[in-house]
Amino acid sequence: MSISRQFTTNREYLSDKVFRFFYEESLNNKALSLIMNKVISFDSSNVYAFGGVVRDIELKNTPSDIDLVFSGDRNEFNLLLEDLNGERLTKNKFGGFRIQTNRLDIDFWHIEDTWAFSNNKVDNANNSTNNILKTTFFNWDAILFNLKERTLISNEYYYYDLYNRYLDINLADNPNTIGSFSRIIKNVFYNHVKYLSKDVVGYLDKSFSDFNVIEIRDFYLEKNRKHDLQIRQLIALYDKVSFIVEHNQRLKN
Repeated sequence: MSISRQFTTNREYLSDKVFRFFYEESLNNKALSLIMNKVISFDSSNVYAFGGVVRDIELKNTPSDIDLVFSGDRNEFNLLLEDLNGERLTKNKFGGFRIQTNRLDIDFWHIEDTWAFSNNKVDNANNSTNNILKTTFFNWDAILFNLKERTLISNEYYYYDLYNRYLDINLADNPNTIGSFSRIIKNVFYNHVKYLSKDVVGYLDKSFSDFNVIEIRDFYLEKNRKHDLQIRQLIALYDKVSFIVEHNQRLKN
């Protein structure tokens, strides 16, 4: 099978898996069911599942929450928020809303309020949905699922990178440095990363300088209660990163 044909097949297969996940989750998640039913009635607006939830489905992991981004008329977005008002809806620190449910919690925001757009980290002058693919920290998170049309949107290398477990940084600027550091660690130890880009190695090297291993371990365990992390694992990772950085520096000299 050619590479282009293989990735086309992967896209179709993943679209089916993601839709099945959302359908099954919505059966017991009132807020998600409301959003999915409401989006069908929108004339031009769409709601997209974004980032980690799609990645986790492909990696056969259980998603920890659901990120949804609304693209379209602001009035329709506000009407949807009014419909969700009976749910446990709170404003989050990134310009969106968190909906606490009896299943997976939902982070939900209008595309114009995306942190990277509103803080001028990524240009969205043309107000294109595709621009949101540039706002993720990891290349593995740069994927959207259109809940209305049941289609996936990603760049041409997404499946190639994920299939080969090549982890890269898509947008380094973010409001949660230690959180991003923690996510790299999770991918290294539990998502079977095989290859780290130069940018990921550099981010790890700087983060090991900014935070001590106990601080890193405690933050990680607070956010990832299902996955253990030992100090010895962090020290071993630190040693590998230090070796790579020093080796690359010698090659330059």
